[in-house]
Amino acid sequence: NGRTHGMTHRIVFMYTLGVDMVDEDAIDPNKNEVFWSKMQNYVEEWGSGYSGRILSWQEGDTEANPDVHIWDIKVANQNQFKEGHDKIISEFAEDFAGRVAGFGTYDINHPNGATHWVGISGEGTHDHVMLLDKLQSQSEFIKMLAERGQVENVRDYMIKNLKQY
Repeated sequence: NGRTHGMTHRIVFMYTLGVDMVDEDAIDPNKNEVFWSKMQNYVEEWGSGYSGRILSWQEGDTEANPDVHIWDIKVANQNQFKEGHDKIISEFAEDFAGRVAGFGTYDINHPNGATHWVGISGEGTHDHVMLLDKLQSQSEFIKMLAERGQVENVRDYMIKNLKQY
């Protein structure tokens, strides 16, 4: 699911834009170098890296909902899509309760030409399909999808959140 060239894991760093992820004095530079040297023992080959921004984010319970369905998409109008995305999450708050729900950009290294991504967490594949089935059976949800503007789905995949710090 979402694997590129047989990759099995990914490391995601999320932090506030413009703010150092870790205080300058928090990690001894020598220990940091040793950590990444040891990490190389577990990595056969590094995959592609991407950088972007989170434009919308709803925190959720990642222990109860560790599986994340990610859509890589091409969005015609970022502001229109964000407004529509936020409205969907708000209007269907009960359905998205406890779930991570995010929307963001790919600003550097666009996977398969995607400009943006959407991620929704859940308990597992069955839970995700049940959520889609419930939402897509409601005319108001379908109307809101259209109001987000022109969107091209590039690909979608599932990941499992194994650890979060």
